[in-house]
Parts: sequence; structure tokens; C-alpha cells
Amino acid sequence: MASACVIALLSAGMTAPAAQAEQARQTAFAIAAQPLDEALIEFARVSGAQVLYSPDLVRGRSANAVDGILPPADALRRILEGSGVIIADHEQGSFTLRAAPAPASTPVRTQPPQPAPPRRSTVPEPDQATMDTVVVIGERLILERSLDLKRNAEYLSEVVTSDGIAALPDDTPAEALRRMPGLFSLDDQGEGRYAGIRGIDPELMNITFNGQPIGAPEGGGSGGNSGRAVRMDSIPSDLIGTIEVVKAVTPDMDHNAIGGGINITTASPFLRKGTFHSGNAQVGYNDASGNTLWSGSATLGTKLGSDERWGLLMSGSFSQRTIGSHRMSTDGWQNVNGAFLPSTRDLFDYNVDRRRWGVTMALEHRPNDNHSIRLNANFNSHRDDEERQKTAYNFARNTLSEQTEDGGRFAGGQITREFRWYLQEDTIYAASLTGEHKLDDRSTLDWSAGYSSAEKATPRRVDWEFRTTGNRFPNTYDTSGRLIVVTPNNIEAYLDPDNYPFRRVRRRTDTEREEIFSGRLNFRQDIELAGHPSYWKTGASYLRRDKLQDRENENYLPAQAFTLGDFDFAGPDIDSYFDGRYIYGPRLNIQNLERFLNDRPEYFVYNDENSILASTGGDYDGREEITSAYGLLSINMGKLNVLGGVRIEHTQGKYSANETFFEAGSFTGDIRTISGGESYTDFFPSLHLRWEPAEDLLLRASWTNTIGRQPFMDLRPVRSFNVFQNEESGGLVGSVSEGNPNLKPYRSTNYDLSLEYYPASGGIMSAALFHKKIENAVFQRSFEDLNVDFEGFFFEQLNFSRPENADAGSITGLELNYQRFFDFLPAPFDGLGASVNYTYADSSLEVFSRPGETLNYIRQPNHIGNVAAMYEKGPLSARIAVSYTGDFLTSIGRNDDLDRYRARRAPLDARISYQMNSRLNFFVNARNLNNASESAFSGQRDRLTAEEIYSWTGWAGVKWRL
Repeated sequence: MASACVIALLSAGMTAPAAQAEQARQTAFAIAAQPLDEALIEFARVSGAQVLYSPDLVRGRSANAVDGILPPADALRRILEGSGVIIADHEQGSFTLRAAPAPASTPVRTQPPQPAPPRRSTVPEPDQATMDTVVVIGERLILERSLDLKRNAEYLSEVVTSDGIAALPDDTPAEALRRMPGLFSLDDQGEGRYAGIRGIDPELMNITFNGQPIGAPEGGGSGGNSGRAVRMDSIPSDLIGTIEVVKAVTPDMDHNAIGGGINITTASPFLRKGTFHSGNAQVGYNDASGNTLWSGSATLGTKLGSDERWGLLMSGSFSQRTIGSHRMSTDGWQNVNGAFLPSTRDLFDYNVDRRRWGVTMALEHRPNDNHSIRLNANFNSHRDDEERQKTAYNFARNTLSEQTEDGGRFAGGQITREFRWYLQEDTIYAASLTGEHKLDDRSTLDWSAGYSSAEKATPRRVDWEFRTTGNRFPNTYDTSGRLIVVTPNNIEAYLDPDNYPFRRVRRRTDTEREEIFSGRLNFRQDIELAGHPSYWKTGASYLRRDKLQDRENENYLPAQAFTLGDFDFAGPDIDSYFDGRYIYGPRLNIQNLERFLNDRPEYFVYNDENSILASTGGDYDGREEITSAYGLLSINMGKLNVLGGVRIEHTQGKYSANETFFEAGSFTGDIRTISGGESYTDFFPSLHLRWEPAEDLLLRASWTNTIGRQPFMDLRPVRSFNVFQNEESGGLVGSVSEGNPNLKPYRSTNYDLSLEYYPASGGIMSAALFHKKIENAVFQRSFEDLNVDFEGFFFEQLNFSRPENADAGSITGLELNYQRFFDFLPAPFDGLGASVNYTYADSSLEVFSRPGETLNYIRQPNHIGNVAAMYEKGPLSARIAVSYTGDFLTSIGRNDDLDRYRARRAPLDARISYQMNSRLNFFVNARNLNNASESAFSGQRDRLTAEEIYSWTGWAGVKWRL
């Protein structure tokens, strides 16, 4: 028996004197009355002992408080007294627990029952527990909890708890999710912003907060952010209770989830008994900016009323950090005389003051054991105050000479020096009222009503530009290394701010907002079919999205000439820019520039035409309403569980935007509001099989159908029409850019097959295959017509651009996962453990612009993986982990040389913590220890289009639980 072998190894070499010495060793305990599993974690941390038991043995049981200096064995007996659990075996540093029949006169204490019936557990009941139990030592229960939830689910899913999130330095939900099998993140300034599942674009996920949809304020279109991807860096990870990832949805879930669904939940007031408090405080350092970081959080929970049937929980979190980074980018890679080279090379210097804070409140009432009503309210804010210096070198100008395979000389070159002063505030507010009611022994009703508002506000975006003439800076270039080097012929002139005349200043504000109103009602009836415990479930839901984008611009041109060298506008060069690999040159002093604009208006003229165009061209609003209903049936035939059903979703949308008109290359001043809409209905059948051929072996298979609704910006029923005259021929040349309200939504048929092995000693080994057939992917289509009549004009050349649906494509992949602690090793190596997962995804898609070619889906990495080494022994816990995301396509060019990719990245993170006692935990975190850069390329990896370096960040802190 596996666990018995582990116990024998752990107790080998124990002598009577050693056991007596342990009994003499006394430890200060201060463990509050709470759920038994929580108390055992604290006991293991404080005492340094190993505790062995089945998770089901302690589930739902309560522990006594222990406060005083005691031998560990005596303290554990006090914790267990009256719980129905006793110490079965005790050797030095190791305790094995088992169930004890409760006397008839002394009922076993339990926590208040949950109102909804729990899912069937595959772990033996407490009175069936034997020595073949799961080994749980200290924080190892964190892993077992997550795996227990995964194992018992009727559908394919992954779960991470708050303790699991805290096991590594993950500040956002996206960072925690990328540690899980099959998941990856898209980052900003080195922090996880969006999450994707199995290589599927984050736009095609369904993200909910406490089961309620949350808004995604950002705009965009095909090939970029469509306004459906939820920014997860707005949500502090400190406020999260659990995150569940659903890889195969069931009929009672929203089906706007081609990649899957992610539900983020906050903690319940009934998490622990009585009044409880927890929190953390941290201080750190960012190497790139040289600045100090601060963060902290606090949670307070309590029970109200004499019978403690009301529970209140409040949490708050705040973090402030200054982030610095250097970025080099290029554009316009093309084949010139048989050698590839870009036309531009830009240098960026970022200094970002990032502040993230959030508050959450949960008020829950359990009038009796059969009914529960809960109010959740959450507010999360993410604020970036960004200063961005930029030097843009358009170096490939005029005559090219002395060209070699990796170098050459251009007779001209133009440089623009810019400063962007950018304040952006992202907020998410969500509130929901939910109820769960057990109507009788077989019937359950639950309902919810929710409201969410997400806003991306830009109260300040100021862009100053100083630009030289087109041929001011002849140069040489060198593409032989990883980073392209462009060297001006005259370095002294390059560094002289007098050589950069003022070009323009643009000032703008943005408001992007999405409001969501939702409601749902579900009814479940437990029944028996042919003697098998079963249930049927039905329900309906309503969802409304109101989306708005509004922009205001003020653009100014020079009325009188001046340069960067005048009026103290120029700041000093940057020391050791990009680790000394580039010379940056003079920077812009934003304070002096802004003061000059206010004090000397005679130097500026307002650009009326561009200001109006920029203020109206991107504005739009839309409303989308989704009405759904479903029915499902689940049959439990012992080792086999079958769940099947169908969901119906009706979608109706209305959209409006501004249409602008041009003639002879100039804006006519004509702006019209155009409206459009759509309506369609989908049927989504699904089937889920869960089979246990052996006690520790689980096989799952599922067939599902899902939808991915179109990008909001692409649905705008507007057209931008520009007409001008060819100076040489006298003929008309035009361009038409338009939205497409007739776009079809993505539709996907999904197949999943997984095999999961849960060793008796804990952990998991699993493998999963998945295949998705996806129709109607949306891409931007551009084409050119010659000598054509259009809108009453004859054009010798007319360029069209509009989003359209591509043909069907597919994604097929393999997912592997291994997690466990190596308890079989002799002490002290029995504290070692490993977590390894890998996902391979291969896609096949043909788009209209590249007939006959097979391409990957946008933002779909072929390779995703994680490797983590763990050590947990007594109060000491340490983890080091690397998270890998492979290359993925970001945009499609005219040919494969012009395709854009985000390059593979594998940051290394670490954490070490020490549990001082049951109340205090000290920890040290480090992020990006290997200085993994963020990079991109065009066609091939040696044609770099971006390289951004962040350096490392470290911090230390303390956690407390009272």
C-alpha cells in the first residue's frame, strides 16, 4: 500500500530516546477555532511536523482553539478533540490521522451546511479511511485542495486557490493562471494582463467574477483588442479566493467561450468561524527604475447576530510601484537587393508609476441550513502614470551604397524625438445578489442578478514631437547582431538639440466604457434513473452589454519656429541606455514644454481639421443583448457519469458610429451617424463523460459547441472614404475603409479527451488531447481595384479595407501535467516536489489574402509550459519556477516574410517563506531573475521588430492571520 510505504520511510531510524526528546520539545501555539483543514495547515507550519490524512477525512469538520506552550502531540490532540478525527500513529515529526466513531451522546461538530448539494466525491468517506490515505504535509494541502476540486468536477477544469496564488510572486490573476496546464498570459511592462487557454486568443474567453460577467472597456478590432478581452491586471490577486478554469463548458454556462471560461471568486464570510483577520505588507525594489515598491492588503470577516447566521467580509488591497524599461523597435522589414533590412529603428525609455487598489465586500445570510442569500460588491482600479521618451530614426532614406549582406550606408535619415505623458485609469466595478435555496431533499433553486461597469479613462495623453528634415542624418547600419545598430555619420549633430525643430503637439482624452446587466435562474431536481442517482437541471439567463467609446482631441502646429534646444526644452542623455548598447541623445523636458504652451500661445496654431477628425472618427456605441435557456441531464452509474444537454442563445445587437468624408485628400467637414444591427440564434448541444476504471484513474471525454462574438469595432456600420488626384496622371485615386455589420460570429466544435491519474500518495499525472474546428475567424481584408466606378467616380486606383470572415480552421493539441511531492525520499529530501506541465497546440487556417497557405491563428503559441521546483518542510517553504510561452503570430502580412510574431519568453521567478508561528509568515519574492526580455520579430527570429528589457524585481514582506 503506497502510503504505508511512505510512512515506513518517514519513521525509519526513530528511536525511543528521539521520541522522548520530541515530547520534551515544547512549542508556542496560537491557533484559533476554525475549519479543521485550516487548523492542520497552521499546526504543521508552527510545529514543523508532518501530518498524514485523507482530504475527505477532515472536510466539513471544525477544530478547537489551542493557545499556549505545549508539546506538538498535546497541541494536536486538543485541536482534534471532539472533531471525530484522532491520531492513529505518531513517530518523531510525523502524525497519521484516522476517523473515530463519535459517541451517540456527543455529535460530531461540523461547519454550517452549504445550501447547494456538493458534487460526488471520489475520495473514500471518513469511516472508510485506511492507511492508504493521501499524504498532506503543511502547505501540500494547497495542492491537494485544487486537485480534489478538479477530480470531483463533472467537466474538464483546473482550479487554483488563494494559497496557491501566493505560492509564487504573482500580482495579477493572469500571472497565476499561466502556471496552470494549458494557460498563458499576454504581458504589459512585465506584468500579466490577459490570459488565454490552450493557445486561444484571450478575446475568445468568457471571464466572470463571482459567476457574473464583467466588462471589457477597451476598443479595437480584428488583429488587435476587440473589446472583449478582460484586463486582469486591474484585479489584485490578494482579493481572490479561487480561480476556476473551465476547458469544456456545460449547458448551464455561458457559451461565449471558444477557448473556455475563467471564473474568479472572492472568499465567503463563512470561510472561518467567529471574527478573523488576515493581511500582508510588502516592500521591494525594481532594478530598472531604481525605485522602491510598496503593497499591502487586509481582510476582516465576522459573524453577526446571536445565532451567527449573518456573515460580513471586507477586503482591501493597494500596491504602488515605479516600473522602468528600455525598448528598441524596428519596422518596415523588406528585401532590398537580396538582403532584408528595416526602414526604421526606434528607441523608447519608459518610466511608469503603477498603482493598483481594490476593495471587496460580501454580506451573506443563512437563515437556516437550506437557504443562503449573498451580496457581493467589488471595485478594482489600475492606474498608470506613464512618461515615455522616444527617438524614432527613419534611417533608410535617400541613396543606399556600400551594401553588404548585413550592412550598408544611407545618404539620408530623419529623426523624431517625442515625449508621451500618459495617465490611464482602468476601473472595474461589479455587484451581484445571489440566492441558493434547497426546496426539499431533492430540489434546489438558485438565482442571481448582477451589474458590472468597466471603464478605461484617459484624462491626459499629451504627445510632443520634434522632427528633423528628411535627409539631415546620413548613417550606416549593421544587422549582423541580434539588435540592429544604426550610427549617424555625425554623432555631435545627433546629440545637439538645436537640430530638432518643433513639429506638433497633440492632446487628447478618452473614455471607453462597458456596462453589463445580467440575471439568471436555475432549477435542479435530483432523481433516480434505472436505480442510478441522477439529476436534471434547467434555467434561463439574460445579458445586456452597453458599450461606448468617445475621444476628444486638440492638435497644435507651430505658428513660429523653435527647436528642442530653445527655452530649456532639452533634458540630459540617458546613462547606459539599453545596457550601453545604444546612444539615446537629448530627452524632452515635459514640465518646461507644458509651461511654454500655456504661457506663449503665439508660438502655436490650432489644427482644426485634424482635431475634429481625431475626435469623431473612432467614436461609437453599441448594445448587445443575449437571451439564453438550457436543459441538462446527469446520470451517475457508479464508475461512469454522463452529463448531456443543450443550450440556446439568441443574440441581438445594435451599433452606431460616425462616418467621415474626404475629397481631394481633404476632409469635407461632413460627419454622419450611421446605425446598424444584427440578430441570430444558436443551438449548442454537448456531452460530457467521466469514467473511473480504477480508484485512482479517471478518464474524461467531451463534445461541446461554443461561440466567439465579433469584435465590436469591426461591427461598426461606417465607411471612411478618401479621394485625391494623382498629380502625374490627373486621374482619381481613392481609399475606402469600412466596418462590417454583417460579420458572422466565430463558431467552434470542440472535442476533449483526458486521462488523469491520482496516486494514493498525492499529486497528479495527466494527459489530454483537444481539437477545435473553428469557423468564421475574423481578419482584416485589404485589396486593390484598378479602373473601377465607385460612388459616382471613376478611379484609376481604389484601395479597400474591411473585416471579413475567413474559412474554417482548426486547432489540435496535447496537454501534459505532472505534480507531486517526493515523500518517498529520506529526510530532509522528502520535502522536495515538482510541478511540470506542457501544452502543444497546432493550428491550421487559410485566409483570403494568402490563398493556398496554411497559417496559425492570431495569438496562438504552439508551445506553452511550466517547470517549478518546490521544497516544503515544516515552517520552511521555497519555490522556483519558469513559465514558458512560445512564439505566436500577432498580424498577417502580404507574405510570410511580413508576418509579425511575439517571440518566446521564459521568465524565472522564486519565493521563499518561513512560518514563524501560526499567525506570522515572512517571505521574500523575486521576479524575472533571468532578465527575460519581451521581443518580437518579422518573418524570422533574426529580423527583430522589438526588444524590451525589464531587469528584475524583488520584495520582502510579512503575512498575518489572526
